[in-house]
Amino acid sequence: GLLRFQQGSLQAAADALKLHLAHVAEAGTAAGDAPLPLLHAVAADDTRGLKPAAFLPFYADHFRTVELNNTFYRRPKLEVLQRWARITPNNFVFAAKLNRWITHYQKLKRCETTLADEWVVRDGLGEKLAVVLAQLPPGLGADPGLLRYFLDLVASGPGRWIPRLAVEFRHPER
Repeated sequence: GLLRFQQGSLQAAADALKLHLAHVAEAGTAAGDAPLPLLHAVAADDTRGLKPAAFLPFYADHFRTVELNNTFYRRPKLEVLQRWARITPNNFVFAAKLNRWITHYQKLKRCETTLADEWVVRDGLGEKLAVVLAQLPPGLGADPGLLRYFLDLVASGPGRWIPRLAVEFRHPER
């Protein structure tokens, strides 16, 4: 599974990660949420002065997965995704958040075209795209019919580019 730390105590996160790293299948953090002090606490390497372009290769030397948050806000350029896939080890995988236009604005409805346009994520990352996370908005309540409709789009429609789908329900009624 993917071990993910929310913002909070860096030292506690680092200690937990060091303690359990050997016992989890995949360990990583959300991109942009892995501050250098956390990496420094986990890895003995000196992270001071690490340039942004060197961050992903350094990170990939210590972890096997990362959650991409930028895919939630905008569609990355194909060349950028291809570069990320190229500069990470063969056993490194990505978890990409589904674009918020689909989850928060369209609320999974009439999203066929938008969902199809996200193929670039799979094209760029290739086999290194392990899972896509659909983080639903807190105001979207339970709707089995809507979920069934969306899962059908993923299974055989414009979302068939998604290798695995994880859905995060955030409504209080869950």
